Amino acid sequence: GEHQYGNANLALHLCQAISNGITTSNINANSNSNATPNATFHDIMMLEALSEASWPGRCQTIQQPDTGTTFFLDGAHTVQSLTATLQWFAHATATPTSTNAPTHKQNPNPRVLVFTCGHERNPVELLLLIHHQYNSTLPNKSFSRVYFATADSTRPSPVSMPTLEELLYPKPVRPELLIGTSSDRTWPEMLGSVWNHLTGSHETKTSERVHCNITATQVL
Repeated sequence: GEHQYGNANLALHLCQAISNGITTSNINANSNSNATPNATFHDIMMLEALSEASWPGRCQTIQQPDTGTTFFLDGAHTVQSLTATLQWFAHATATPTSTNAPTHKQNPNPRVLVFTCGHERNPVELLLLIHHQYNSTLPNKSFSRVYFATADSTRPSPVSMPTLEELLYPKPVRPELLIGTSSDRTWPEMLGSVWNHLTGSHETKTSERVHCNITATQVL
């Protein structure tokens, strides 16, 4: 994504600063040394390092040629980072990734969203950003299915899970989304209700397009 240019620029300057500090220390330790700052740190080394750098799970693309499936992975967890992720996703999906990939009969490029976040975070601002920015950058390419997955691991939390009314306050919740009580709902089901509320869908909990209580592995 475009934001990685800033990350790369910062990393290079940090490496230069560290390299200068190490070289200067070596010079002070050995007065007979003819070394100069940056003597061992060249532009080509930086370019090679950047070309070989990888950050699994952050703006990562994985392709499965046998199924024609492309996975776009990112661990964004703030509004700022998710904004950058959506910009990257829009750019990465602007053109087909494989001309030999098999196509779906009804939708040539079906898009599936798999999402999860901890209940300590505000899912409303994240899901609202996905819904609005995705539709604005990729109109007429809505998600064919949305999965709100369960986390592979959990940890004790001092924060109690909010109710649907608390999440969407001060806006009223549509009655059809208030089936049962909040204590009956799992967190993925709560995320599904928030999504349906934000998108205007009348679906509840698990439906044909919105699926809850499934792990990412099961989705795959």
